[in-house]
Amino acid sequence: MSKDMYDFIVQNRDCINIDLENGIITTPKGTNGTICSSTGYLRVKINKRLLQVHQILAVEYFGEKCIGMTVNHINGDKLNNKKENLEVISHRENVEHQWESGLAFNRGKEMRKLSEDKVRYIRDSHVPFKKTGENTLSALAEKFGVSKSTIKDIVNRATYKEIE
Repeated sequence: MSKDMYDFIVQNRDCINIDLENGIITTPKGTNGTICSSTGYLRVKINKRLLQVHQILAVEYFGEKCIGMTVNHINGDKLNNKKENLEVISHRENVEHQWESGLAFNRGKEMRKLSEDKVRYIRDSHVPFKKTGENTLSALAEKFGVSKSTIKDIVNRATYKEIE
């Protein structure tokens, strides 16, 4: 976490209610945040700025120790922001934790989510520029449980290059 982020959180702490025991933040509007669709982290808006709940709570739990460090969810559950599930570690340690726990997506052939048959199906069935229907990027992403950008990379042969 950057010093600027840390300072912003400290300066705006009075804009939110924090339940440290349960790892919950409540905004003035009475919300507990929304889940970011691209990262899976819970976030809240404070003074027109979106912040991740675990980072706010880490500042409360660990103070200045957060500066220059990464906040890690020990058990991998991005919605569990209790103190016992958060730790402040280096970026390198965070990446190692992701790999060791299986949280990181390995782009290596041996750990890919989609089989060769699924990749061929995606490439064969995708209809470019189609806005609706079962063969759009969005529909294929939902069908196979991956992101729209993953489907786009497959179609454009940015990934799974070795599959014809």
